[in-house]
Amino acid sequence: MKEKGRISNLEEVVTEVLIRLDRLEHGQKELISGQSELMEGQARQEKRMDTLEIQMLELARNQIQLSDRQSDLQNSMIDLIQIVKQNSLDIEDIKSTMSTKEGLNNLFEAMMNRFDKADIRMDSMQEEINQLKSRLH
Repeated sequence: MKEKGRISNLEEVVTEVLIRLDRLEHGQKELISGQSELMEGQARQEKRMDTLEIQMLELARNQIQLSDRQSDLQNSMIDLIQIVKQNSLDIEDIKSTMSTKEGLNNLFEAMMNRFDKADIRMDSMQEEINQLKSRLH
């Protein structure tokens, strides 16, 4: 009877150990599965970070290009303002020196010449602006 009791106790202990081993094995599988999911998530996150870094570099490049183009446009505007100021000064000089009919004719001709020069300069500036626009696209 003692032997049967011991065997019965051993069987219970073995059964309990086997149940615990099954639980441990199941827990280990869940840990491995969770670890795999974590590694996959980390890989996706790293890929997103790489993509974000590339996009940030591209944005920085675009900002530099925009800044350069803006500087070119500002320089063109400064040139245009100087031309307009010079034209105004020239017109004032011509008005103060010419008062006869012949002077008025000369004034008109001088103004037309100045407008022609301004038109040529405006055309070249328009070409520069169009070139800048084409670079943007």
